[in-house]
Amino acid sequence: MLKCDFTERIETENHAEFFRRIRSIGCNDSALIFDFSKIHNFEPGLIKTICIAQRFAMLDNKKVIFQGIPAETRELLEKKTNVAVAF
Repeated sequence: MLKCDFTERIETENHAEFFRRIRSIGCNDSALIFDFSKIHNFEPGLIKTICIAQRFAMLDNKKVIFQGIPAETRELLEKKTNVAVAF
């Protein structure tokens, strides 16, 4: 149990740090906009983060717009998430 709790705590801290690094630059009635331009390398958690953001946005009938992602990374994300990433 202790190992599981420790691992979960570390993962939570890592996710919190990752979300801090992704600076939300706007949320209006129709879209949630994330700016990834401050990120110099794309971590393994990026696709999971995008999936979570898309789910929350879809629940609120909002489009998720990501800025600062290179074209080849965008294509990979669209392939992995099966959702078109708006830019």
